[in-house]
Amino acid sequence: MNTADLPSDLYDFVPAVLRGAWAASRVGGVCYAAWFVAIFLNSPFATAGTLAEILLSGVFWVVFLAIAALVVTGPVTLVCGGVAYLILRRSKLMSVQNFAIGGFVVGSALWAAGMLTIPPEQLILGNPLSAPTIGGLAGLAGGRTFVRRMMQAS
Repeated sequence: MNTADLPSDLYDFVPAVLRGAWAASRVGGVCYAAWFVAIFLNSPFATAGTLAEILLSGVFWVVFLAIAALVVTGPVTLVCGGVAYLILRRSKLMSVQNFAIGGFVVGSALWAAGMLTIPPEQLILGNPLSAPTIGGLAGLAGGRTFVRRMMQAS
């Protein structure tokens, strides 16, 4: 392993982790809010009077989760992205597509692992389709943004 250029890689690593984590948080927030709005609009309790409340709640979830999800996406991007980048940085496997696929798998796996502690009656988090559509897409965005930033810096 050539460690001569490692300090310059580390200098570019922190902004890449932050951008990847922020992208994953935003996409996760938007996907969660889309689930939230879709489920509550299809509920029998949704009326024309509650439409504005449901949509405003969806906006709240986007903003709240985009900020709060950094607690999860920051360390995950740091560890998974960092390890993958150090292993793959000199190989032909270093591509945006591979990091996006890896991010999707890691995001789906983490969301599915979190679902194990949630009762299945919980409509959004307990739904098996939420793992790929929320966690997976968030991981995809984080992995893709992380590697694009690292490739730009190289």
